[in-house]
Amino acid sequence: MKKIISTIFLAIFMIIGMLACNGDLFKNLSEEEWSDKYSGTTTSTAAITTTTLGVPTELSASSDKTDGIYLSWNKVLGADSYQVYRSDDGINFTVLANVNQPTIIGKVLYTDTNATVDTAYSYKVTAKKTLIESGFSVSAQGIRISSTTVLQPPLGFGATDNLDTGIEISWDKVIGADSYVLERGDQSGANFAVLAIVDQPLATGKVKYVDNAIILNQLYSYKVKAKKNLSPDSNYSVTAFGKKVSVATTTTTDTTTSTSTTTTTISTTTTTDTTTSTSTTTTTISTTTTTLADVPLTIDMWTDGLLNDTTVFYIWYSFNATVNSQYSVYFEDASNNSATYTVDGVFDVYKADKSTKYNATPEDPVNMGLSYDFTAMDTTVYIKVYASAAAAVKTGSFQIKISNYVPTTTTTTTTTTTTVYTPSWKLVGNSSIATAGELSLFIDGTKPFVAFENFVDNKISIYSYNGTWNDLGRTGLVAETLTDTISLYVKNDIPYTAYHTYMPTHKINTFSYNNTNSQWEGVKDAGNTSIDVVMGNKYPSIIIDKIDMLDTPIITYINDSNFTDQPIIKYTTAQFWENYGSYEYVNESKATYPSIFVYNNEVYFACAFSDTTRRYVHFGKQAKSGGTTFLPTTFSYPFTGTTDVAKFVSLYIENGKAYIGLLGNGNVILIRELSALDSTGVWSNVANGDISITNGVVQDVAFAMKNGNFYTAYIINNSGTYSTYVKKISNGQWVDVNSASITTTNVGNIDIKLDINNVPYIAYSDAFGSNGLFVKKLE
Repeated sequence: MKKIISTIFLAIFMIIGMLACNGDLFKNLSEEEWSDKYSGTTTSTAAITTTTLGVPTELSASSDKTDGIYLSWNKVLGADSYQVYRSDDGINFTVLANVNQPTIIGKVLYTDTNATVDTAYSYKVTAKKTLIESGFSVSAQGIRISSTTVLQPPLGFGATDNLDTGIEISWDKVIGADSYVLERGDQSGANFAVLAIVDQPLATGKVKYVDNAIILNQLYSYKVKAKKNLSPDSNYSVTAFGKKVSVATTTTTDTTTSTSTTTTTISTTTTTDTTTSTSTTTTTISTTTTTLADVPLTIDMWTDGLLNDTTVFYIWYSFNATVNSQYSVYFEDASNNSATYTVDGVFDVYKADKSTKYNATPEDPVNMGLSYDFTAMDTTVYIKVYASAAAAVKTGSFQIKISNYVPTTTTTTTTTTTTVYTPSWKLVGNSSIATAGELSLFIDGTKPFVAFENFVDNKISIYSYNGTWNDLGRTGLVAETLTDTISLYVKNDIPYTAYHTYMPTHKINTFSYNNTNSQWEGVKDAGNTSIDVVMGNKYPSIIIDKIDMLDTPIITYINDSNFTDQPIIKYTTAQFWENYGSYEYVNESKATYPSIFVYNNEVYFACAFSDTTRRYVHFGKQAKSGGTTFLPTTFSYPFTGTTDVAKFVSLYIENGKAYIGLLGNGNVILIRELSALDSTGVWSNVANGDISITNGVVQDVAFAMKNGNFYTAYIINNSGTYSTYVKKISNGQWVDVNSASITTTNVGNIDIKLDINNVPYIAYSDAFGSNGLFVKKLE
C-alpha cells in the first residue's frame, strides 16, 4: 500500500514538474489543446551524478616581472573554471580571481596585476565545476618587482671556524634574491675575488657556505651580495673575517703517574662589526686528562703464605695522597695473576679506620669497587685479609697493590677577546665617476645616488650605483650656469634635485626622474621647472616627506630680492609650487643655508641669521601658508668679525629632539641638541666640545645625523693644500674616522650620508674640477 501511494505521489510530482517547465502550470486547456499539447507517451529520466575534481598541479608564480605576478598551473580534467586565492602572510588566503578553463592546449595562465611592488605573496588554486570545488593546490610564492627593484644587502653576515672542514660563512636570506655572489679577500679586507655563486636555498634559515680551499691559520675576509635575474645586484654586506685554526694537540706523558694530558684548540671565531669598529675573537679550548695505566704507588710483599683461618692486617700509609683521587685496592699472586676473591673465597677484604679495624666486616669487592677514596694527606687505611678455611690454601708470596685510578676529566675554557678594528674608506666603484664641482650625496636604503655639477655641458648630472655607476642621463635638464648649492633627495628609488642657476637668469630649478622613460621632468609647475626667477635666490634644500599624509616635495631657499635674505619654504600641490611659509627677524640683515625637516607631518626649519653684533641660529615650526612658531630661544655660535655668518646648517629630528650642525665663522664645527620640541626644550652640546680648526680654513662641511649617530666630513685649505677629514661623536667626544685612508688631492666639495645600516658614505670632488668625483664607503 505504501509503495502504491509513493508511486502515485511521484507521478503527480513529475506531472506538475513537466507542466511547470512548459509554463502551463494550472492552465485551463480545451480538450483539443490538451490533445495537441500532451497527447502521446513521454518518459523522463533524471540522472544525478556526483563529480570529484582533481587538484591543480605544478602551480608556479613569477618573481622577475614588473607588470605583475605571473601564475601558471596544469589543467584539471572536467573543470570549467579555477578559483585563485592569495595571501600576504602565507596563512590567511582570500579569493583573488576566477579564471575560466582555457580552450587552447597548455597550462592555465593568470597575471596578478594588482600585486604591490616588492611584496611577497603566496597563491593557491582550486578547480571548479558549477557548485563543485576541488581541494587546494600546493602554494607558490611570487613577487612583483619594480623596474629598478633594489635588493637589500645580506644581513647577519659572519664567518666561523667549521670544526670538520674549513671556514663556514653564513648570512640571512634576502627577499627576492635567487642567488648570491660570495667573494673572498685577504687578511686586510682587500683584493676580493669571487669565491662562489650560492643559490637561494628553499629551506628556511640562514644561507651557508663552507670554504674548504684555505690555508690553516691564515685569516681571510669575506663579503657577499644578492643577485636576481633582470635586477641590479644588491650592495655588499659588511666584511667578515675568519680563519681555520689547526687542531693544536699537545700530549705529555708522566711516567710517574702514567697519565696523558691532551690540550686541544677546538675553535677560533673572529667577527667584525664595521658599525662599532670592533673585532671579536672567541676561542674555545678543551683539556682532557686520561689514565694510560695502573701504577703501583706502594707494594707490601707477603713474605709468608697465608694459613687457613688466619687473619692478617696490612697498613697502607697515604703519604702521597691526592685530593679527591680514587685509589683502588687489588691482589695479585707471585705470578702476577689476579687472585680470585669473594666474600666466601680465599680472601675476604675489609677496610676500616684505626678504631674499627678489628671489628670490620667483610666488604663485597663488587659493591666496594675495590677502591677507597683518599681525600687528604696522611690518611691511614687498614686492609684486613682473611684466608677462609672453606677455600683452598694458597701459599707462596703474595702482594697488595695500591694503584692510582685517575678518572678521565674534561675541562673546557672559552675566552672572548674584543679588539678595536680599524675600518678604512673603500672606493664605491672602480674609479672616479666624472669631472665634477658642487655635489650632493644621498643613500636610498643602501643604494648611493650622487648629483653634481658637470662642467661638460653646463648641466648637472645624477648617477646611481648598482654594482657599477649608472648615468641617469640629462634629458630634460636645462643647460644653465650653476652656482652655490645642489640638493638631492631620493624617495622610493625616484631622485629629486634642486639647484640654483644664475645664467641666463637667477632661479631655483627642481626636477624628478621618470624611471619609465628615463627622463628628467620639472617638479610640478606645469612644465616650468623654476620656482622663483629672482636675483639672489640661493642655497636650495629639497626633501620629500609627508604633508597631509601624502608624500610631497618640499623646498627651502633664501630669497634675496629685497636684500633681507628671507628664507622661503614651498611645497607642491597638484600643479604648482605654493608658499608654505617664510620667516625673518627684524633688524637681522643676513640669512644663510636654510634647512628643513618633516617630523610627524609638520615642517621644521633652521637657518642662520646675523646682524652687526649677533650670530644666531633660529629654529622653528612652520605652519602651512604662515604661522611661524619659533621654538625655545635661538642659540648663538662662535663668530669673529662683523660680516661672516654660519654656513652649512643641517637639521635633523628624531625621538622628539632636534639636532643642528653648522660651521661657525671661526673655523668651528659644532652640533647642538634641543631636548624637546616645545617651550621646555633646552639647547646643549652633543659632544664635550666643538671641532676648532687651526691648521687652515674650512672650505666645505657636511653632516650625517641618524639613529643616534653623528658624523661630520670637512675640507681644510691650508695655503692651497687641501685635506679631508671625517669625525664622529663617540662617548661624548669627537674622534677621527680613519681620515688618513681617504687619500684625497685638492678636494673642494664634500658630502656625507648614512645608509639604513648606519654605515657612512662620503662623496667628494676636486676643488678645481679636474681630478674627478669619488664616492667612498667605510668598511
